[in-house]
Amino acid sequence: MDVHQDVLALLQGKQRCLKQLISISRNFLDDEGACSDGNRLTAFDGERSAVFKAIELIDRQIQEVTARLTHPEVRQQATESWITAMQRLADNQHSTAIEVQELDRQIVQRIELAGEALLQEIRGQNQIKNTLSKFKSQWVQGQGEELDRKV
Repeated sequence: MDVHQDVLALLQGKQRCLKQLISISRNFLDDEGACSDGNRLTAFDGERSAVFKAIELIDRQIQEVTARLTHPEVRQQATESWITAMQRLADNQHSTAIEVQELDRQIVQRIELAGEALLQEIRGQNQIKNTLSKFKSQWVQGQGEELDRKV
């Protein structure tokens, strides 16, 4: 393959990774209880991390390959169809990246809501615990006085 085809192949691979991110994110959003389940959240994060690592590798390869595009003889070999394909890929990646960002925003919002609900639940549990401990301490005090009188 020549340099131009290498760049196209790498960008297409990156586009597939971005699409995979979209799929992972949509599946996570479709799973109602996922944001409040630590195991599912960890699995989701692991899947996304793997895709981001792949994207980082592809980006490094793109940098290496595009460095070869600066040679004058290589630049002259760029065809009109290659330039059009590159523009199309760039447009697709831009719209795909925007979609990933929107899904990320929705996921963060859901996780924040789940966190708030968990905090509310913890506060409620603490209130119950405080009420019970007050009741217990009043009951123990009363019982202790009766025991003192009997002794």
